[in-house]
Amino acid sequence: MHKLFGLPPAGDVKINPLTLAFPPELEKAYREEQVERSMGHVRLSSYLGLFFYGVFGLLDSVLMPEVKSEFWFIRYAIFWPYAILMLLFSYTRLFRKVMQPAVSSVVLVAGLGIIAMIIIAPQQVGYLYYAGLILVFFYGYTFFKLRFVWASLTGLTIVAAYEIAAIWLRPTPFPVLVNNNFFFLTGNVFGMFACYAMEFYSRQDFIQVRLLAAEREKVDEANRELERRVRERTQQHLEANRKLMAEIGERLRTEKALRESEHRFRALSENAPDIIFTLDQDCRFTYVNPAWQGLLGYGVEEMTEKSFIQFVNPFRKNIFENLFYQVLSNKNTFRDIEAELICKDGSVRHFSVSGAPNFTSNGFVSGLIGLMKDITERKNSEEQIKFIAYHDPLTGLPNRKSFYERMEDLINASTRIDRNHWALMFLDLDRFKDVNDTMGHEIGDLILKETAIRLKKCLRRSDFVYRLGGDEFTIITTQLHSDIVVSMAAQRVLEEVARPYYLQNREIYLTGSIGISVYPENGESVEELVKNADMAMYVGKEESNRYCFYSAEMNDRALERMEIERNIRQAIDQEQLVLHYQPIVDGQREVLGVEALVRWESPDKGLIMPDRFIPVAEETGAIIPLGEWVLEQACRDAEEWRKRGRADLYVAVNLSARQFKQPNLVEMVSQMLLETGLPPGSLQLELTETSIMDEPEMAVEKMKSLHRLGVRFAVDDFGTGYSSLNYLKRFPVDTLKIDRSFIADASANKEDQEIIRAIISMARNLRMEPLAEGVEKKEQVVFLRDHGCTVMQGFYFGRPMAKQELYRFLGVKEPVAK
Repeated sequence: MHKLFGLPPAGDVKINPLTLAFPPELEKAYREEQVERSMGHVRLSSYLGLFFYGVFGLLDSVLMPEVKSEFWFIRYAIFWPYAILMLLFSYTRLFRKVMQPAVSSVVLVAGLGIIAMIIIAPQQVGYLYYAGLILVFFYGYTFFKLRFVWASLTGLTIVAAYEIAAIWLRPTPFPVLVNNNFFFLTGNVFGMFACYAMEFYSRQDFIQVRLLAAEREKVDEANRELERRVRERTQQHLEANRKLMAEIGERLRTEKALRESEHRFRALSENAPDIIFTLDQDCRFTYVNPAWQGLLGYGVEEMTEKSFIQFVNPFRKNIFENLFYQVLSNKNTFRDIEAELICKDGSVRHFSVSGAPNFTSNGFVSGLIGLMKDITERKNSEEQIKFIAYHDPLTGLPNRKSFYERMEDLINASTRIDRNHWALMFLDLDRFKDVNDTMGHEIGDLILKETAIRLKKCLRRSDFVYRLGGDEFTIITTQLHSDIVVSMAAQRVLEEVARPYYLQNREIYLTGSIGISVYPENGESVEELVKNADMAMYVGKEESNRYCFYSAEMNDRALERMEIERNIRQAIDQEQLVLHYQPIVDGQREVLGVEALVRWESPDKGLIMPDRFIPVAEETGAIIPLGEWVLEQACRDAEEWRKRGRADLYVAVNLSARQFKQPNLVEMVSQMLLETGLPPGSLQLELTETSIMDEPEMAVEKMKSLHRLGVRFAVDDFGTGYSSLNYLKRFPVDTLKIDRSFIADASANKEDQEIIRAIISMARNLRMEPLAEGVEKKEQVVFLRDHGCTVMQGFYFGRPMAKQELYRFLGVKEPVAK
């Protein structure tokens, strides 16, 4: 049988090729293990048998109602009670001893029951196939839990019962009998072969596991013995080192004592793991033990007549020259002085060096005897811990702790020596949060790593770069001769950051903003310099991609900004905000609509213009409730003048980038129009190029949803951003507003004129209405009208005006105040 399966018997255990049985003791262990592993499968077989007999019992009433009662008797009066009894029996201790015959009896009862139903069935051939499937199910699922002997006996008994039933009890047509015999006999043969093979391999695995366990125990015992010997040997070495150090510390008085000490010394040092050496009065080696070669790579013969000093790190030579001088001249000793020695391959290892004078028998100092312990691994661990403590784990740059310590050191050094000038740069990546949120933190981390590499490449060796956290970096520039050095460094940094990032098949564009404070002009403490550089950086972020030096005016602006940030939410709640409206006219100066512009009438500071509080609201998130208030008020005012005869006008409301990214923007605008009663066609939402191009796919969906309601859209400040024409043609834009920067010199500047012509032509081709904003002169009106732009807005037609003034401008009767 072993030749049949291609495997030798496991170890010296012989398996009976007929019964597959082990010797008695091993057979008992195997049975216990197999019974424990098979209990779950046996119980599952009982549950499945009950289920399938129950299901086919229901089918009996449909397929063969004339013998339903006989079938139900066999199923529910014989097999079900027996299977349930056997299932309950499987939860007892006795079952484990008789599991094989018990399982065999279940299969036998099932098989005999099926044969009985075959005899009873009126349509023998059809039902025989159906009954055979059930038998194969029980037989095939349960057989592999039986021993091969039990499986074979059970299968043969069922086949024999079928033969008796099919031939004598209820004769079966010969073709059907042959077919069924082939079915059953083939299944039995393959089933018995499978049972034999599975049991054989199972027993082989069982023996192999036991053999492996025995071998593992031997290996473990050998390891324990080896560890014991290693501990003993280590203890012996430690004891030997202790004795050696004690002997080095003793001052030998006589020549005889010196020779005895030398003999003991050499006997121990030859096997010592640490380096033991002796030097003459010129610090040349007279002896080194074999550990020197093992650690430093130099052969013992190579050390003859060579000085200890030539192997020491050049920066530490003076220390050891002084130490050896003290030992040789004053008979001093030294302990645990750290040294860096250069190996033969050029690498450096760290040692702890101890030394004492070496005396002659007459008491004269002949040289020095020393001991060196290798502490390289300990020093590397210390350096690694120090690196982790002082460096950012993502970028590898020095971290916040390193930054503040370096600042303190620079300030102390500058104060102590002279008033050296140096500068602190605060770098923040513009729009990094948006990239991180939209593309994922993995992309964000890759950007930060790439930024760190770029910063280190573009700075001088005398400059220091740190990562404080998030997308904030700091750079300390030293050796300043003038402010132009800082400016040049800042410009290099901005250019490096602005280069495209190619990450994961994506091209990403970012810019940076830098704030600069100079020591000592902008502060003489770490706190002042950091605060002022941070303040200058925020001023730089107002335009992005630029650097800005700190000034006193910034501090005033920062204080004002803090006050605005503190009071802006109160302004919304206390109704300090008002709307002004600027007319939008056509070529005949007929008013087509108005743009809503928010103003803040502060009780303390008077009228505050939007350019002072809108950026703060954007940063703090207050732009969300502020924008909702503006939209609601503009819709209510527009609905009011519609009722008073100007239903032809529309109102334009600006949406900030942060507002446009709100997930519920479409629902909010729809609800606002419903509450105010304003028709969607009378509302125009104005978006900047950057707000819609930041996430173009999302922008298209939102704009299309609102456009389907009837809401109009305008792209504001067109020409100053980075619109993709491929996307622009997909946006449902009604109006393209030409930025005022092109209109200002339209009557004289040829380049601006060409840009305006191109924008007007493009808008017409895309079926959009061009609108020029910032029109203040008649010459501008003439130029625009001659080139096909008839919708305009600016001081030439009307300044932003309060609601009451707008009523008079439109010629509409003002509502009576309640």
